[in-house]
Amino acid sequence: MNDNLAETVLKILNRTEDTKLNLEIEAIKNEILSYLNRNEITNEMFPVMCVVISDIILEKEKLSLNVQSLKEGDLSISYFQTSPFFGRLEGFKLVRGIKTDV
Repeated sequence: MNDNLAETVLKILNRTEDTKLNLEIEAIKNEILSYLNRNEITNEMFPVMCVVISDIILEKEKLSLNVQSLKEGDLSISYFQTSPFFGRLEGFKLVRGIKTDV
């Protein structure tokens, strides 16, 4: 499913095969799985993951547009910081340590 994930994200972004982009997709996928406390992508998660990953990549590309504040003395730049997958993947998040067998 990992190969399909990269292929689908590349299609959404209308991009060709790129090693750097594939590594970025893999890194974002791992970050999301860690956030969700999961080890793999389920079939139900797949479409949402593809859209979220493509959105994250597009957001990173226009990061310079997200400047929150600029300071000139000792140059300081701060950016708006929001989780790109907060809210859209919450339904798939697992809580570790809670048994559901009743």
